[in-house]
Amino acid sequence: MDEQRADPRVTTAADTIEELHHYLADPPSLERLYGILRSYVRKADVVPPESVDDEAFELLQNVVVKALEIADKYPGVGVRPWLLSIAKNLMKQKRDSLARFQQRVILVGDMHLQTHPTLSEEEFFDLFTAQIAEERAQMADLREDLREALTSLSAPDQTILNCHLHYGFDHNEIARLLQIKPGAARTRYCRALTRLYNIWVSQDENRRGENNA
Repeated sequence: MDEQRADPRVTTAADTIEELHHYLADPPSLERLYGILRSYVRKADVVPPESVDDEAFELLQNVVVKALEIADKYPGVGVRPWLLSIAKNLMKQKRDSLARFQQRVILVGDMHLQTHPTLSEEEFFDLFTAQIAEERAQMADLREDLREALTSLSAPDQTILNCHLHYGFDHNEIARLLQIKPGAARTRYCRALTRLYNIWVSQDENRRGENNA
């Protein structure tokens, strides 16, 4: 099986899922894919050495699930490169999540004494969890606002942003996918990102104006 060759026949979600099933049903292909995912996990250093195998297997499952979820967005670059791009994106999300967690790890007891010494431990815990819930709600609103802004972009802008932000493709991979030079891919991405930001700012200002009216 030629894992690297993009199959031009894959045009629908059903076609993509069928092609994915063929790929995963081939033991050598699956074994090679797992080996690469295992190397991703080991190099990322997100789990202890004794947990690498279990983490790699979980990553494989998550990659397949994600591929099935976005089968209708398959860019036609070949099944294995597509799965590896999804895996890279998932690993980046996990590293970023761990980094954010480590930055925010503090002794709650110390923070309690420093910021709200007059509150009981139960009262402080209620306040602390309420603040976290509010932050999560704000993040959810931000993601929804960005999705709304993204739909206002042109199809080419949406394509190049989705390739990088959603699929995790780098500029060289996007260049090959769109059959343009890497420099042109970087330029188009930067311009699309600028237009996305401008739309988001405009929408945010409009919402603020409506709330103040």
